[in-house]
This record gives sequence, structure tokens and C-alpha cells, in this order.
Amino acid sequence: MTKGFEVKVEGEYIARSGVMGKERVIKNYEIKCIVPDLEKPLSVIKNKILAAKLRNKYEDYSMFRTYHITEINPLSDEDKFSADLSNVKYMSKEALLGVIRKNALKVPYDLYPDLFKLREAVQFAMNDPKGYERQLDLRREDLELDKEVAGLNPDIAPKGSNINEDESNDAPTPATPKVKRVKKNLSKEHITKQTEDRVYGLAADMKKDGEMGEMDGEESKKVADLGDL
Repeated sequence: MTKGFEVKVEGEYIARSGVMGKERVIKNYEIKCIVPDLEKPLSVIKNKILAAKLRNKYEDYSMFRTYHITEINPLSDEDKFSADLSNVKYMSKEALLGVIRKNALKVPYDLYPDLFKLREAVQFAMNDPKGYERQLDLRREDLELDKEVAGLNPDIAPKGSNINEDESNDAPTPATPKVKRVKKNLSKEHITKQTEDRVYGLAADMKKDGEMGEMDGEESKKVADLGDL
């Protein structure tokens, strides 16, 4: 029996456009490969496997741009690994839901349509359950907005990161605090306005921390109007 781990990797590569000049064409890819262990799988794939796999699979391949592990499957009973913290960052949606169920984690998986963010949430909850619950209370409204925006714009999620297309009916329903629900305005115009406000707020924080250069025009006026937060 083959030993090791079958890994699915998804991301974007830069393709030859077939036209004159230096036009860059970005396309999505998906490959599967086998690594001997899980000590540094992404490093092994990036440095020893990915370019060759893509070159053989896609005739227009020029170079890879992004790479994410979206699934890992052990190839032998000996290689089967337990659902512990060290492997969370490589788990599929189904494996993560198993961890939530097994460890009774209070992670509302439905608020994380992005696979990578769900991995981070599960890891945080396993490391520091109380700290995660405090952060969840503070970020719940923002997470709900992210979910609404992702639902209205399914094309903005990185390839391989959307986990809501195939939700299991027997997925765990984590306990969530009872809060007063306020009917939201879900129109595209309202959500666009909220998203713009969040962007300008972030820009103001970065400006104060010296992480952004000078802004001009309408953006400068809007950030200035925010005042000292």
C-alpha cells in the first residue's frame, strides 16, 4: 500500500496570453500530489512539485501566483492522523466540522464561508476557547456582513475557499448566545455603503499608524471627516 498523504492544491497561475507585449493572464488551477509527511507540506509542494505539475497539466502555464492546500487524505492506515491542533490548518471543511463536533467548540461555522478563515477560527477556539468567544462577540456583526457580501458576490472568494456550496445536513449546530435580532437592510446599495465605510475606517487607522502614504482628493476628505477614533 502506498504511504504518504494525497494533497489537493488550488490557486492561480499566470498564463501566456498568446498576444504581443507583456499582457498577464491569470487563471485558476487545481492539482493533486503526494507528500511523504505533514511536517512542511506546503514548502515541499511549492519548491519541489508545483511548477512541474502545472507545466505538465496546463500548456499555457508560465508561473504560479498563489497556492493553498484545500484537502489532505492519508493513503494508509499507518498515516491516518488524529484531528488535533497541529493539522487544523490543512483540514477540509468536513474534517473541521468533525473537530468542532468532537471538541464541542462554539464555532458558528456558517459565519465562515471562507475555508481559510474557518481553519483560523477552529485553531483559535482550540487554543483559547474563552478568548475566541470574546472575539466572536466583538466580531459577530462584521462576520455576518462578510457572509452576506460573500453570498451576494460568490465570485470574490479565492478558488477552493468557498465551503457553503456543499454543506452537510448533519453539520453541528454550535451554541450561540441569544441576541436581539434587528432586521437588516440587505440591499446591494446598503451593503456597498457599509463596506466602503469599513474600508475608509481601516485607511484612517493605517494612516495614524504610519502604514499609508498621503491621500488626496475625495479619499483624503472622507478619512479626515472620520476624526480621531
